[in-house]
Amino acid sequence: MASLHHLLIIAFSCCLLFNVSHSVSLTSRGLSLPVSRDEVTGLHRVVVMKRTPPLPLSFLLDINSPIMWVNCEEEYTSSTYLAPRCHSEICAKAGASSCFSCARPTRPGCHNNTCEFMVTCPLTRQRAPCELAQDVLSIPLSQGLRGQLATIEQYTFACASSRLIQPGYPKGIRGVVGFGPTPLSLPYQLASSLGHRRAFCLCLAASSQETGALFFGTVPTSIPLVGETKLIISRQSEYFIGVRSLSISGQSIQLPSLLGIQEGVVQTKISTTERYLILHNSILKVVTRSFVSQLQGVRQVQAIAPFGVCFDHESIRSRKVLPNIDLVLHGENAVWSLVGANLLVSPQPGVACLAAVDGGVRLQAPIVLGVHQLQNYLLHFDLEASTLRFSRSLLLGGRTCSGYKAIAKIPHHQHVKEASVEPLPHAETISDLGVLPSLKEDDSVDNVSNLFALGIRLDTTTIRVYNQAFVDDENSMSSIPMEAIFCFLLFVLIFYAINYAVDGKLLVYLLFFCCIGNLSEDTISLQSTDGLNPRSTVSTRFLFVSAPENLSQGLASHARGVAGLGQSMLALPTQLSAAFNFSRKFAICLPPSTYSNGVIFFGDGPYAMLPGIDISKILIYTPLVVPSTKDRYFIHVKSIEVNGNRVPLDSSLLHINGRGKGGTMISTTEPYSILESSIYKSFASVFIKEAKAMNISLVARVAPFEVCFSTKPRDEFPYRPAMPTIDLVLQTKEVFWRIFETNSMVPVSEDVTCLGFLDGGSNPKASIVIGGHLLEDNLLQFDLESSRLGFTSTLLLRGTSCTSFNFTSIP
Repeated sequence: MASLHHLLIIAFSCCLLFNVSHSVSLTSRGLSLPVSRDEVTGLHRVVVMKRTPPLPLSFLLDINSPIMWVNCEEEYTSSTYLAPRCHSEICAKAGASSCFSCARPTRPGCHNNTCEFMVTCPLTRQRAPCELAQDVLSIPLSQGLRGQLATIEQYTFACASSRLIQPGYPKGIRGVVGFGPTPLSLPYQLASSLGHRRAFCLCLAASSQETGALFFGTVPTSIPLVGETKLIISRQSEYFIGVRSLSISGQSIQLPSLLGIQEGVVQTKISTTERYLILHNSILKVVTRSFVSQLQGVRQVQAIAPFGVCFDHESIRSRKVLPNIDLVLHGENAVWSLVGANLLVSPQPGVACLAAVDGGVRLQAPIVLGVHQLQNYLLHFDLEASTLRFSRSLLLGGRTCSGYKAIAKIPHHQHVKEASVEPLPHAETISDLGVLPSLKEDDSVDNVSNLFALGIRLDTTTIRVYNQAFVDDENSMSSIPMEAIFCFLLFVLIFYAINYAVDGKLLVYLLFFCCIGNLSEDTISLQSTDGLNPRSTVSTRFLFVSAPENLSQGLASHARGVAGLGQSMLALPTQLSAAFNFSRKFAICLPPSTYSNGVIFFGDGPYAMLPGIDISKILIYTPLVVPSTKDRYFIHVKSIEVNGNRVPLDSSLLHINGRGKGGTMISTTEPYSILESSIYKSFASVFIKEAKAMNISLVARVAPFEVCFSTKPRDEFPYRPAMPTIDLVLQTKEVFWRIFETNSMVPVSEDVTCLGFLDGGSNPKASIVIGGHLLEDNLLQFDLESSRLGFTSTLLLRGTSCTSFNFTSIP
């Protein structure tokens, strides 16, 4: 155990609220597919049921491919496989005028006098003749009908050679699924067979730990589509849009005269097989120059291929606002705004690069939007109307594409062998680092079966851990006899008197534990980590209180007790640091959704989140204020600003007075932030004034919130701006905690969002309580040895989130 110097990792549930408006309302007629991101290539895959008997197969998502093609050379077995004869009606529909021949033994993909179809590899552009075929294909029905599938008995596809599966594809891919505007693409065949409109919605997740979604025959209604432009279909049957102009943070860019400019617009391709934004050489120079000029004072570092300009992450984080790139499109009020998360990429820790690459001078299109630019936008391709409709970045509203649950459960006996990922090599020694997933209310052990999971409520203020049955094995649990308790108390008093000068209230707490429940000891198992991935499992003996069942009333469902992260000897951080000899530090990163896991680190950094961002390097620090009771975490907020305007308030309320009241407390057991009544009224007044100045309409209150706004776009203002920003100004005016809409607002319906702060009355214990909603997707490090708090603003605008730690199990 001595080699475990810094961090440990353990799985448990957080008692947090999740707003149901984040889910997607679907009709029973719609179909949906999960879309997952491959961590190595950055490309996206879908899994569909195919063949008889049905088998889940993994395909590369290519919205521009005209057809689904499958590698039939490797284990293609199906009792329903058909190969249409040459010159048949199917061949004519596919535009296949040639006949296919095969000199090898007969098998799927190798028959004579069948239809020949030319297939193109989207990554290498290599072309090869293939046999046109038909077989059974099944797609999950949308939410509300879990487990039910819509089946096409004779789905037409191309049976291809394994030579088309080139390096660069995600591991386990069996082919390509095409969404192009052609009769044999997946949207067309589904519409023809099932009778719905020829259209599909795409929402790509930004992390391999999250799942995006595809929808057919329905449009998710919880996300407004704020822009619409014409879809341009190229001669190669690929999707293009027309870009009239570009601007960066409102400053127009003069585009050079190019062959790709037709009728005043730049032909811009949308691609799911290109990873990043690809620009004509002359456009890239102009865009890079303008982007860099918007980041004055940000230190550039040596560029990392294939990117042309890179920055120091530490300098980037000092910027209050990152530049946006606006694509002014063909159509009235059609502006597609790319935010920082879609413009910057971190190829290695400490470096952020503009996610644009040089396409040279012989591009098919002067601008190609790659998957990095499409992530966390909802895109609606209407093939009948030839239009593309799009949302704002979901990050601006505190959402991601991973909020969509589009998966019908596949029976356990059907394993996706083709989509499996080889585990990383086993670590020979216990690593220095560790993390634990922080779950929301409805999660259970099954969600994190690779870790030791407990249903525990997270509480940064509780001074102990209690649980009804906090054990690995009930036979291993033992109560502490009274003699041992007094020895333990004596040790605690001596230890704390020497090291921490803690007052005698600790003795009272411990005696109280003995009265209400048995002080017990058992083995707790945890997983270590190197800060990037979980490593080996370690165990230690652990003190806790086995409490009466009635103390669990009011906890989240499945919660069996409370995990205290306070400053006492019995809290998790202190016990673990003593057992494994690391510093008394812990960091929490709470998830915004019941569908994803956050993370808690015990010990020092790094705290690495996908795609390789070490959050420990971007922390801002402020002192922890220790109240006389030493049982809560406080910081000193000097003032509050809304859009840079100071909120008038009684500054004495921001200090802890002689009676232990006032100040700013951090709490994970309050779902929303709470303000003393006079502070709340002044704050709400300034916020409403700023929102109205931004043309955001005030609407009726929705309990428990007092201040609510409409999110429905209006004709005169079709693109509602983001809500006002809130700054908690700390020890100096240069040190502040910036709160964006994702943490300040709570969506309560499709068209209404409310200010997530509550009136705490005139005599609360703390004048400001920073609640769980404000903490979501912010990482907080509690350094108990240095008595300071490290914090970030929202991680979403840095291209990562609290759900982006890699929990891949390593045997």
